[in-house]
Amino acid sequence: LLLFEGYEVVIVRSSGAILRYPDFESTALPDECELSIVSVPMSITADTISRAANELKCKRIYEICSMKNHLKETISNVRKYGVEVVSLHPMFGPEIRSFKDKPVIFCGSSNTAFKEDPVWKAFASRDARLMTVDFEIHDRLMSYILQTTHALNIMYFTLLSNSGFDLLDIADRASPICERQLENARAVARQDPQLYFEIQKLSGVRKGLISELERAFAELKKALEDDSGERFEALMNIGKEYFKGGGA
Repeated sequence: LLLFEGYEVVIVRSSGAILRYPDFESTALPDECELSIVSVPMSITADTISRAANELKCKRIYEICSMKNHLKETISNVRKYGVEVVSLHPMFGPEIRSFKDKPVIFCGSSNTAFKEDPVWKAFASRDARLMTVDFEIHDRLMSYILQTTHALNIMYFTLLSNSGFDLLDIADRASPICERQLENARAVARQDPQLYFEIQKLSGVRKGLISELERAFAELKKALEDDSGERFEALMNIGKEYFKGGGA
């Protein structure tokens, strides 16, 4: 992305190798750089931000971690030394072929705050769907977008694997809704387990989310214990009203 914006791109791997992109030839660490992008496993992002701030002559660091709260102290510390940290969250993986209409979240108060930001402008030039979310609410929002959807799919394929039925027993007889659910669960099962574990574990709202999931299941259980069906119908109507809100 940045290469096409005219930047020289150097990759520093965890092994210590320094490579020029895109030919991946060995090179030296530049004396100074305009910006640094930290893209490493979530569990070492904080340490890597600190290292980048200390070892690179760079006044702007971008981190693309899926969860943010555990980085708060580190970001605050490096900012004391005049290093700007920009938190963003591309809502897709490296397998995509186009940025067009793909959501990219920048943590900030408004879109106008980033109108001169080079990475924002680079994504904008590729027609990505850019938006801002306050840093303090990012993880709670992601708890519904990432953690909940991942967790429910993990529970679903765990339930199926313990059911005694082969996948074909279910897939060959699946309703349209079941087909879509099987595809979602299959997609989650193919992902990197360590990444998905860290998304669950490193969120600052994990315990609250677990309580919400337990409460939602308890409401469903209570509805099914009501022989009249009124509680169940009420839950269905809640969902119907929620999805009238648009976007889905």
